[in-house]
Amino acid sequence: MPPRNVTPTEVGVQARFEASRTVAQMQRGKRFDMTQGLIVTGTDTDVGKTVFAAALSGALGAYYWKPIQCGLAEGGDTSRIRALSGLAPDHVLPEIYRLEMAASPHRAAEAEGLEISIAKLKLPEAPGPLVVEGAGG
Repeated sequence: MPPRNVTPTEVGVQARFEASRTVAQMQRGKRFDMTQGLIVTGTDTDVGKTVFAAALSGALGAYYWKPIQCGLAEGGDTSRIRALSGLAPDHVLPEIYRLEMAASPHRAAEAEGLEISIAKLKLPEAPGPLVVEGAGG
């Protein structure tokens, strides 16, 4: 049977469920020390990284950071994170690179004549848990 298309609502519901389960496991001490933070990653665009990161950040009261934001013409993820997570504005940390093109970071940077410096992508200091959202594409 071929896979069916999943609606954005179904992705959001599943992300919230997974985030609450992850938080519950962490609270029982089964995962790791929250001082290490969490990285949310996925292999493509629109696979639910932002929704999951928002649910997880909101559930933990964490700081959120996306080091490289591509696709600013489509609005980017910062406003979605704020709306979905309920985080205070100071809990959404600024991106290091903000690129217009909706593509993988290396392609978007190349199109804008930029070079992404690994040295600039150092994890920010946060006074609490940190959720980092990686790029898809």
